[in-house]
Amino acid sequence: MASNYHRKPYFRSNAGPSSQKNAITPGLCGLFFTAENEQRAVPEAKNLIDRFLEEETLNLTTEKPVPSEATEKSEDISDSLKTACHQYKRGHKSALRQLETKARNTLFFISPQITPENVYSLAEKMVKLCLEDEAQTRFLAKVIPIEETCYASMPQILSSLSGMLSKHLEKFSKEFDFPPCYAIDFKARNTQAIERQPVYDEVVALMNEQSKGSKVNLTMPDLLIVVHDRTALVQITRLIAPLRVQ
Repeated sequence: MASNYHRKPYFRSNAGPSSQKNAITPGLCGLFFTAENEQRAVPEAKNLIDRFLEEETLNLTTEKPVPSEATEKSEDISDSLKTACHQYKRGHKSALRQLETKARNTLFFISPQITPENVYSLAEKMVKLCLEDEAQTRFLAKVIPIEETCYASMPQILSSLSGMLSKHLEKFSKEFDFPPCYAIDFKARNTQAIERQPVYDEVVALMNEQSKGSKVNLTMPDLLIVVHDRTALVQITRLIAPLRVQ
């Protein structure tokens, strides 16, 4: 007699030992989420990432100029969009990867389509959508764009931050004629490799060196310099709001 027993799907929590294949390594760019329920938040995060990466792919497709000689032979615009969408879905599903963070209720995703050039805009679009429609995120709490990961050592962190600060300060100076104010967000999960105060002191020294006149502003910073220590995750970002109203 056939049994009606169905094995419960297995879910690997972030808190357990990580495999080498899914471990976070230096030099990665991706999207980091905090969640109330890690298992149920995974499909929510994937759906959000899929939605906005597909949107970017379609926008790039429609913006490509068509040579005048090939206009008559080119595909209809609707067919082009369908083709681009199909290619995106076929390639992206295998490209989007979730890596283990070694901390409960946190998620980290990488993809070839997530780059330092678009990681901030992707996070901002997610926040805007979820604030308008809270039904999009029942279990996700916050998204943080990760521009770069590095090892949990002070020389590595300072090396990464120095280059990233230089890039962001140059971009800020092109848009505004005053030095940016900034804040520092440091978090350490399941590790004591790096202490808070030395990170604060070194970041302040870097800002004083690269942007004279910049001051700390904890309420409305122009730049939020974030150091999350796990392996470690290091990123600089504009202030990102929660995905849901707390």
